[in-house]
Amino acid sequence: MDRINHPTATPGRQFTEGDPGSGTPATVVTAQFLNGMQEELVGVIEAAGLSPNAALVNQLRRAIFELSYPVGSYYWTRRTDLTASQILGGGTWVQLPPGRVPVTLNISETEFNAIGKTGGAKTHQLTPAQIPAHNHRPPNDATGTGYGFIPTSISGQDVTPSNFDTSASGGEPNIRNQPVAPVTVGADEAHNNLQPYVVVGLIWYRIS
Repeated sequence: MDRINHPTATPGRQFTEGDPGSGTPATVVTAQFLNGMQEELVGVIEAAGLSPNAALVNQLRRAIFELSYPVGSYYWTRRTDLTASQILGGGTWVQLPPGRVPVTLNISETEFNAIGKTGGAKTHQLTPAQIPAHNHRPPNDATGTGYGFIPTSISGQDVTPSNFDTSASGGEPNIRNQPVAPVTVGADEAHNNLQPYVVVGLIWYRIS
């Protein structure tokens, strides 16, 4: 389509009603111009899969809607008071579950291999298998009287397995049978599992 291109058009290729007083003629609407306009409009209607119908006056609007939001499209909006159908003027839409982060399809990963599949959690409580390998030393005190404390020598001798008194009848402390208090740490609570986010509104999916 092009602007009117006729000697009676203005220098800027605009229409004019003419001026009889000054001898300026009205712009001639040429067949080329009208045909170009017609084909442009009809082309949009047909591209949307519609058949031009002289009895309908909303086909161009419907065609633009169908081309912009075909079935299977998503529509994001900050409006929470209207449905997508009310905002856009057509189609049947369903709202995606609220509070969910969209992820693109990836057929090579089990978690993302089907459209509509859901998963993930806002919080997660670690299982023993997920905790990094580590250890805890039993509590002790500097005097050697605390549970689990093993002194460096007994009666001037280095402490070795061979000189442990396991019978509790000798003169040295019975180190081997000395009780060790258990060490407990942590509150057994779930941790936050959220990625950085911003709430954008609602997401709608067109089904028909």
